[in-house]
Amino acid sequence: MKNLPYGALPDQFITQLINERFIKNSHIDNIKPSSLDLMVNMSTLMEVPCVFLPSKNKSTIAETLKHLGAKYSYNRHETLLQVGKVYVAEIVETINLSQTRGIFARANPKSSTGRSDIHIQLMADFVPAYDTLPEKWSGKLYALLRPKSFDILIPDAFVSMNQIRFFQDERISVSGLELRELVGSGIVKNTHRNTVLQFSDLIRGNNKVELSLALRDLGEVPGYVAKQNVTKPLIWQKAANDWQDFFEPLEKITDDKTMIFEKDRFYILSSRESVYVPVDYACEMVSFDDTLGEFRSHYAGFIDNGWGETGHRPLTLEMRTNEDIYMYHGQPVAYIMFDAMCAPVEKSYDQLPDSNYMNQATARLGKFFK
Repeated sequence: MKNLPYGALPDQFITQLINERFIKNSHIDNIKPSSLDLMVNMSTLMEVPCVFLPSKNKSTIAETLKHLGAKYSYNRHETLLQVGKVYVAEIVETINLSQTRGIFARANPKSSTGRSDIHIQLMADFVPAYDTLPEKWSGKLYALLRPKSFDILIPDAFVSMNQIRFFQDERISVSGLELRELVGSGIVKNTHRNTVLQFSDLIRGNNKVELSLALRDLGEVPGYVAKQNVTKPLIWQKAANDWQDFFEPLEKITDDKTMIFEKDRFYILSSRESVYVPVDYACEMVSFDDTLGEFRSHYAGFIDNGWGETGHRPLTLEMRTNEDIYMYHGQPVAYIMFDAMCAPVEKSYDQLPDSNYMNQATARLGKFFK
């Protein structure tokens, strides 16, 4: 590829990576505005006794699987991922960054994966960090899979569960005056009052935009909690599952009442703020400051360019607490950060024909539920 400006790569440059064979076994239909959907090859699925991180220089992932006594777990008719078990499978795509200048990448679960409470983390040989591909990396990729609330029944051999975002030379998080001007342009609103929120309402540190918890303003149901001890599996197909079999609706909070979130329960909630991501910025929900609470607010992190282009929309929170926590409506729970792009994307999220969450006005379950 030709030398590019710094920042995240948009869809047209990801297409170029595929056309020039830096990414193999992929298809342009899997390209999103500033990311690429990856495919998990379920026919390579192995069960392992524990989670592990790739070693820096000791052994390949394949060698580690052999050392751990990994067991082949694929069933052509009904591959089942069980709660409490750990699995590893190969990613269909192979990536070769060795002949590129300064390109590196980060991965994240897809939104529907996060909303189904299955944890997926990208692994690469000799990269001792999840969801990370450094400059000049080349080789085979793997997915580490852990269902947390429901058994997952996967009818297909190839499924899309995570996505990858590429950067040129440097990840440039928007900060300081530029972030002040971006927020001042009206990209974040208070959903209930439909008023633009200002810099002083939102900015934390120098480069994070704070989001808060909605428990009463959005519709009759503020969110959902995963049922415990569900016996039927979640089928990994669009609209194949009745949501009542897997989730219970939360009761709407009135006035200034609060709610206790139970330890190790999985919640689908919504941000109180609605967001618009301009096409010339990439966006990601990032880990929340643990000094403000012992909980995880999300698993799927990438927010596509052009999200909310046809109208600001709230963001879905996938929350799990490490202990029982008493929380209130409007409590800070998440951050988003904006990244500079090499160039604006050619197609925004709201222009994609297969966008699943265009009408998301409140807490929204994943596409596998009807």
